[in-house]
Amino acid sequence: MTNNERNLLAKSRDGAYSVDYVYGADGERASKYSASSTASVSETLYFSKLWTWHNDSRSGGVWGNYSKHVYLGESRIATKLIRADSNLPYTTNEETTKQYWYHSDHLGSAQLITNKDGEEYERVEYTPYGEI
Repeated sequence: MTNNERNLLAKSRDGAYSVDYVYGADGERASKYSASSTASVSETLYFSKLWTWHNDSRSGGVWGNYSKHVYLGESRIATKLIRADSNLPYTTNEETTKQYWYHSDHLGSAQLITNKDGEEYERVEYTPYGEI
């Protein structure tokens, strides 16, 4: 891992992936660019805390999605994913089916993420010293 002059993560590399991070003047992450040893490339652009764009290039095509983040005060409570592929028509049902709800602990960390039906999508548990 490599940090920049403001002690923010600038690069991370391992045997399979190389990831570069770019930050805006406010210190918030503006983009993340990753490449793997299998030649797949992805990029995430962070326009604001309410909206991000992510795309993957694989075998001659480009797939992407928008993420709309819903906040209550400073706490993110939901994310809606919308596919952004000009070759396929957008459906209004898509935004409804790809909803993910965040369930925070007493420190504000999302330990449980559920889908639109309330079923567990992801669970993260932290130890007292920050290990996952």
